[in-house]
Parts: sequence; C-alpha cells; structure tokens
Amino acid sequence: MAKKQESGLREAQEELNRQIKEQAFQRVYLLCGEQAYLRTQNRDKLREAVLAGGDKMNAAYYTGDGFTAHDVIGLAETMPFFAERRVIVLENTFLWGNRGGSEAEHLAEYIKDIPETTVLIFVEEKPKGTTKLYKQIKKYGFILNCETPSDRDMAAWTAGRFRREGHRIAPQTLAFFLSYVGTDMLTVENEVRKLVSYAGEREEITKEDILTISSPLVRDQIFDMISAIGEKNPDRAMKIYMDLLKLQTPPPVILSLMTRQYGQLLQAQELLRSHPEREAAQLMGANPWVFSHRICPMLRYYQEESLVQALDACIQAGMDFRSGKADPQIAVERLIAANSQNTA
Repeated sequence: MAKKQESGLREAQEELNRQIKEQAFQRVYLLCGEQAYLRTQNRDKLREAVLAGGDKMNAAYYTGDGFTAHDVIGLAETMPFFAERRVIVLENTFLWGNRGGSEAEHLAEYIKDIPETTVLIFVEEKPKGTTKLYKQIKKYGFILNCETPSDRDMAAWTAGRFRREGHRIAPQTLAFFLSYVGTDMLTVENEVRKLVSYAGEREEITKEDILTISSPLVRDQIFDMISAIGEKNPDRAMKIYMDLLKLQTPPPVILSLMTRQYGQLLQAQELLRSHPEREAAQLMGANPWVFSHRICPMLRYYQEESLVQALDACIQAGMDFRSGKADPQIAVERLIAANSQNTA
C-alpha cells in the first residue's frame, strides 16, 4: 500500500512537471498536503510558468478572508494584460473552513466555466475532500498532494541539498540527521544551511556537527524525558520538561506525545516477541534508525505492566485537565513525578 501511494505521488509530481514544461495547463489546481516546502515550490513554479515571464499585473493573490467569490470570478473573467493568461492564487483561505459556506459554493459552481485565459491555483494544507469545491477541482482540474517523500526519496533529496552546497554526508550520518531534525522539508532545508555554514570549507558533515548546530525534534526530547522517567531520574525528566516549556511547547502537546510514545513502546514490545527488529519497525511504520536507536533502548527500563500503568496515567492526566480538575502544566508535572517513582 505504501509503495503504491509513493508511486502515485511521484507520478502526480511528474505529471505537473510535464504540464509546466509543455505549457499544457489545467484551468484549476489544488496544491495540498503536509509539506509546506513542496506546496510553496510547486505554487511558485506553476505561477511563473503560467505568467511565462509576462507582466506581474496578470498575477493576483488572495489569502485569509478579505475577499469574496465575486471578486475572484470578476478578475478571472478579465482578459490578461498583453499576455496569454492570468493566474490567481488562493492560499490558506476561509473557503475551506466553516465560514466558506455560500462563497465556496459559488466558486465551486464557477470552476467548470473558468475561461482559457485564467488559471486558478488553490494552496491549502488540509482541504476537506468532502466539499463541493474539492470535488469540482478534482473533476475539472488537477490535485497535487504534497506529502512527505518516502525515506529513500527524502534521504536522496537531503543528500542532494548538501552536494549542491559543496558538502558531503555519509549515509549513516544522514539517517541520524533526519531522525534528529525530522522530515519537514522546510526545516531540513534550514538545518542544511546551518550545517554547511558551520562546516565552512570542510566538506564532510559529521554527527558532531549535527549535535552541535542542529535543533532536535521535540519528539526526541520526549524520548529523552521518557528515558529519564524510566531511569527513575525525576530531576532530569523535569528539566527536559521545563526546556520544552521554554520552547513554547504547550503542556497538552507534551502529554499527547508522551501518550503516543508509551503506546509505541507497548506496541514495539509486543512485536519484538515474534519479529526481528527491522521487521517490527516496518510493521509499526517507524523509521528503522529511530526504532533501533531510540525506541528499543528505552524498553530496557520498562516491563509491560509499568508501560500499561504509564499509559493509563497519561490518559487520566488528559481527562483531568480537559474536565477542569487540574491545570495542564501541573497535571503533566504530577505525571512525570509519579511515573519517575513508580516505574518498574
């Protein structure tokens, strides 16, 4: 299933690239998905290709809610200024939310009538696939889902970014880098720039460079906090928690990540009883490096009973602050203290 999805995403990107190269444009596009880097990159490529180097007077941009469907349609019906086409970008707009209502409906009805001289580009991270607007775009236009590339493609893309800057990184170091900073492509791009700047004329990027310069995932700090809890080290666990608060990570988010991590540990423990490590990681859908170097080492601190207790305590803490029985920050602090003392 994952390979089929990966293939579909690659084919969609290749199709969009073909349309841009051949100037064979649809009347309407939707660029969506979790990767802001890919949404922005494809938005700009498509916009510039439609304009074909022409006057920027033929480009319009709408965001938020400071416009109406009538504004968009009126502009779409206007002939471009000394050019073949005009382009209208609608990014992160109210049309996909509860307030879209009749405005979104009106624009959805218009999509089938967009003139050949206009291209509409919608850019939205999580559009609702059940809306009429989405269905009309799918029927009359083109949708590109900008999801995270496969591990292999992500590694190749990242290595390419280092090469472009005149640096190299070993495969094992690259795997550590991606597990450390995550797979958000905007973040990766930024961290690559930081590393090549730090390395200077030295070509090889090392693990020590990453640990010195790169910003770790909040997820990894949760790993460290849960390891500290498992080691019965409440002082270290609480310090990591306070560091997360300084990074403006909301306590409910921290609790959610803790709950997820304890659940993963339980799942890993169960899978490892009957599967080798790599196969267990695959069944969990986890990065093999993260599974081997982060998840598995934590299991030595926990028995099944203690994991179940920790997971139950997380769920109870969530119920307490959602019902108003406890302040979220205090609820998580109590959870850390209790699990640090009671972990088997």
